[in-house]
Amino acid sequence: MRRAADKKSSRRDADKTGRTAALKESSTDQPQYGYHPTIAIASAYTGTFCVYLVGNLFPNLPVLPYPWSKSILPSQTIGYWSVTSQIILALMFVFHFCRRTVETVFIHEYKRTHTLFELVGTHIYYWGFAFWMGLSIREDLGYIPTHMPLFVAGVVLFWVGETGNCAAHLQLRDLRKGKLTKRSAPTSRALPRGWLFSFVSCPHYSFEILTWLGFALASMVLASFGLMAATAVVLLVLSMQHHKRYQKDFDGKDGRELYPPNRGALIPFIY
Repeated sequence: MRRAADKKSSRRDADKTGRTAALKESSTDQPQYGYHPTIAIASAYTGTFCVYLVGNLFPNLPVLPYPWSKSILPSQTIGYWSVTSQIILALMFVFHFCRRTVETVFIHEYKRTHTLFELVGTHIYYWGFAFWMGLSIREDLGYIPTHMPLFVAGVVLFWVGETGNCAAHLQLRDLRKGKLTKRSAPTSRALPRGWLFSFVSCPHYSFEILTWLGFALASMVLASFGLMAATAVVLLVLSMQHHKRYQKDFDGKDGRELYPPNRGALIPFIY
C-alpha cells in the first residue's frame, strides 16, 4: 500500500512538473508585441544628429530669446572663432550619436520590445533637445563661444567621456559572452571586473554624464545643460537599480561571490 501511494505521489509530482514546464515553455514561445528595440533606438539616435544639423544649419529659423538661446557665458571673441567653435561642437554632437547608433546595432543586446509610449517618448526627448541645442549654437543667430580655456576643458572632458563610455560598453559585451568572469549560478549574471568597474557598478553611465558635462562647458548654452541634467537624473535612477540587482545576485551566500562593498553605483565614494 505504501509503495502504491508513493508511486501515485511521484506520478502526481511528475505531472505537475510537466504542466509547469509546458506552461513556461508556452509563455516563452508567446510572441512579444511591440517595436524592435534595436530599430527603435537606432532610429532615435540617427534622427537626433540629423535634427541637430537642421536646427544648426537651416536658414530662416526663428531666434529664441536669451537665455533660451546663445551662450550664457560668452567671451569677447567674435568672427572666425565663432564659426569654428560651431563646427567643432556640431562634429562632437554628430560623432556621439553616430557612435551610439553603431553600438546599438553591433554591441548592445536588448531583451524586450519597446512600447509605443517608449518609442515616441525616446524620439521626442532626443529630437527635442537636439533641435534646441542646434538652434542655440548658431553664429548667424548671435551665438558667441565661451572663453577659450573653458571651451578646451569642455572638449577634453567630452572625449574622455566618449572613450570611457565606449570602453565600458565593449567590456559589458565581453561580460555577456562570458569572456571575462564566471557567472552567478542562480541568475547566470556576470560579475563585472576590471579598472572601469573598480569603483562603480555603471561606469558607462558615469562617462555618459561626463560626456554631456564636457559638451555643456564647451558650448555654454542652456539647452546643453538641460540635456546633461536630464541625462544625470535618469542615469542616477538606473544606476541604483543595476547596483541593487548586482548586490542581490552576488550576496556571498551558497557559494556565490560577494559583491564588492566599496563599489558605488555611479559616483565613486559618493553614490
